Amino acid sequence: MGNLLRILNDKSGAAPKVNLFVDFEKAQPTEVEKKVYDEVAGVLERAPNILADLQKYTGAGEQIREAISKPSSEDDQEKAWSAVCPLVMLLKTFYEYCTELEKSLTSILSVLCSADLTAMSHLEMHQVISCVGGANR
Repeated sequence: MGNLLRILNDKSGAAPKVNLFVDFEKAQPTEVEKKVYDEVAGVLERAPNILADLQKYTGAGEQIREAISKPSSEDDQEKAWSAVCPLVMLLKTFYEYCTELEKSLTSILSVLCSADLTAMSHLEMHQVISCVGGANR
C-alpha cells in the first residue's frame, strides 16, 4: 500500500514520474472487481441522504440545559427526553454508516494494494475501483 500512496501523493519528486490515464466516465467493473464495486457503490448511494441528515443535525443542547436546570420539572425532563431519543438513533445511523465506509475503504485498498502487482499495474487494471464513487456514478 505504501508504494501506491507514494505514487499518488508524491510532492517531493522522489517517486518515478507516472503517466496514468484513469477513465472516470467509461470505466466498467471487471468480473474480479464486481463484488467490491457493488459493495462500495451501495454504500456510496446512501451518502447524499446521510450528508443531508448530518447538515440538518441541530442537537438538543437547549432542552438538555433546561432539564438540568429544572430537575423537578417533569415537563422539561420529558421535553429533553423526547428531543434526545431521536437524535441518539440518528447518531447511531451516522456511526453505522461510518463503519460501512471504513469497510468499503478496506475493500478498495485490498484490491489496489495486494502484493501480486505493482502499484501502477493495480491502478491500470482496476480503474473502476480506483474511481468508484467518482464521475461514473
